[in-house]
Amino acid sequence: MFDVGFTEVTLIAIIALVVVGPKRLPQLAKTAGFWVGRARKTLADVKRDIDREMDQAELRDVRDSIESAKSEIDTAANNMAESVTSANQSINDSIEDVGRSVSDTPSKTGDA
Repeated sequence: MFDVGFTEVTLIAIIALVVVGPKRLPQLAKTAGFWVGRARKTLADVKRDIDREMDQAELRDVRDSIESAKSEIDTAANNMAESVTSANQSINDSIEDVGRSVSDTPSKTGDA
């Protein structure tokens, strides 16, 4: 997170020792460590919550895509079923027409 090298840490420790004093420096370091740890934990919690929300948003997008595809497939299946029914009806009508045509023609064996 912060690019702090050894020399920077040493300089900060010397300044803190001069400003705070040797008696209160351990308590100050303990308090600073506590707050840094708490800040890291809070940041980790926030990151985890954001990741969870992003995963849920992605899942919602996937679910919406699946529902859209399902709707399109249902519509296509219904259209295909209607086409098959219509074709079947046309074939049946044609068969009936051929059957009527055959029965309306005079038979050669009986009329001669």
